[in-house]
Amino acid sequence: MTPAEHLAFQYPRFFVAGGPWHQDEEARANALQRAEAYRPRCLSDELQNEAQAHYAAHILDARVRDLRAGAGQAGVVVPSGPVTSEREGDIAVTYADASGSDHATGPATPYARWQALHRLCGRGAILTRFG
Repeated sequence: MTPAEHLAFQYPRFFVAGGPWHQDEEARANALQRAEAYRPRCLSDELQNEAQAHYAAHILDARVRDLRAGAGQAGVVVPSGPVTSEREGDIAVTYADASGSDHATGPATPYARWQALHRLCGRGAILTRFG
């Protein structure tokens, strides 16, 4: 499958009527073109295509958030990261890691899925001149 086919299969929200990029083929093509630089070159062509589609979806999602925030729309949710809770007696406190990360950190986000594929290239043997 091509990166565009992966994008359509895994992220149909960009193609359905009423979706954020339903009629904007140019925006989808631009995101796929920009995402090409983030293809993990150590993977097979098929996995590179999938990674490119995930990164393009990440770009499109970020653009939607930016457009909504710029328009001052209510209900814009900026992901804060993993949430931790603690409870001691009657007092319960919930924290979120707002470390300034621009990426949603859930396991099903496009960026997290791209990152999982990208990390596959980080594994392997380290070669030195001493063998």
